[in-house]
Amino acid sequence: MNVDVRNISYIYLYDTPLETLALDGVTLSLDSREKTAILGQTGSGKSTLIQHFNGILKPSAGDVALDGKNIHHKSFSGLRRKVGLVFQFPEIQLFEESVYEDIAFGPKNLGWGPHEVREAVFRAVALFAPELKGKLDVSPFSLSGGEKRKAALCGVLAMEPEFLCLDEPTAGLDPAAKRDLFTRLEEIHARGVGIVFITHDINDAFAFARRIIIMDHGRVVLDMPRTELMTNISLLGDLGFAPPDIWLLSHYVSESLKDGPFFEKEAFFNALERRLNQL
Repeated sequence: MNVDVRNISYIYLYDTPLETLALDGVTLSLDSREKTAILGQTGSGKSTLIQHFNGILKPSAGDVALDGKNIHHKSFSGLRRKVGLVFQFPEIQLFEESVYEDIAFGPKNLGWGPHEVREAVFRAVALFAPELKGKLDVSPFSLSGGEKRKAALCGVLAMEPEFLCLDEPTAGLDPAAKRDLFTRLEEIHARGVGIVFITHDINDAFAFARRIIIMDHGRVVLDMPRTELMTNISLLGDLGFAPPDIWLLSHYVSESLKDGPFFEKEAFFNALERRLNQL
């Protein structure tokens, strides 16, 4: 599945003294086979952009298509199921009396029957947050912060989207929690779900994504595979980003081993093994 953004612009508070151009002629295509990170400073337009992917926002100009079909055409249906969006602090989206009802809200709104809804809830929990299986009957407000976030994300996954878009999913997470999140997102992606996530952290982007998009003042200023960007790292500096830790570590190790640099774990460990065998 492809999401195609065609020369879209978006203006907040149009025709008022506070009018702001948030997106300025953005064109890009996203494939559900990809894992993509969108980076940019606050106000760069990245959050505004992903809210166009499932129709929360309608562009002031240009159009958005899903597999070639304009999502705002009256004949289009099922968009919210196909493209799931998880906001920066999804836990504030919880509102039902139980965790089960919160996760079931989306499938119910899609008109699914009770049996289908129940299967969707348990499928989402088993896939992303099995630790919630014994807490489906409790109030979502009794959960810990991390559990609330997982419950909210399960609510989106229960609708079985083909794209999952996340706005700053690692915000407030410690390194262990980040690794856990990326592991679970990897499992979701392995099932054929495209992953797009917004971050301001270059290390998070390089840890998970294979495609890096950088935005600035409402425009896409860089769109490149991670491996290609690793060999053109000066482009990041030109856009105000420091090199990611993995790049620095790779060059340090390559100097020590007289081999490399290595941008993938497998290549690194193979070289390390060769070096150890020489000792």
